[in-house]
Amino acid sequence: MRIAFAWALTTLIFLAGAAFGSPLLVFFDLPSLLLVVLAGLGLSLVGAPLAQHLAALRLGLGDGSLDSARAAAARATLRGQALAVLVAGGIGNVIGIVAMLSALSDPSAIGPALAVSLLTLLYSLLWCGMVVWPLDASIARRVQLSSGGVPSTPGASDGPVVGAAVVCFLAAQGATVSGLLAALGSPVT
Repeated sequence: MRIAFAWALTTLIFLAGAAFGSPLLVFFDLPSLLLVVLAGLGLSLVGAPLAQHLAALRLGLGDGSLDSARAAAARATLRGQALAVLVAGGIGNVIGIVAMLSALSDPSAIGPALAVSLLTLLYSLLWCGMVVWPLDASIARRVQLSSGGVPSTPGASDGPVVGAAVVCFLAAQGATVSGLLAALGSPVT
């Protein structure tokens, strides 16, 4: 129940923030969504079978105590899924940048290519930040509670992973803007 409330609240905040700048429909791009979902799923299945991924998601949504062996397997599966989805988002970003740079002679094609570039990263970060990492933190919290320990800060051990995702996102956006400006003949500073 706590996770559902947190997801609903976070989703409302994101939707409200997105709606201030433009209609929400601009944040939906089917090619970007398919790229992240299908490539992320494919990369995830390299590490674990689909049944294991579904079991990890169900375990994260559950309640009650957990044994550490099942929890460790579920957390490893979720972390592998997060990495796969982030890689898919990064690949989608590069695909969008290449498509954008190859279409510089046609200004009407730059926008859709840039949308693919940005939205694949957005979708991968949203999946990790709103689904995978909260479920991982929920499992860790339940294991600590069932062993009599005091739960630590959720996601505290994920700092390097989250930091790497943010750095990749910012670097990709800097490369996108710099490449676009250079291709259009503007001085890049």
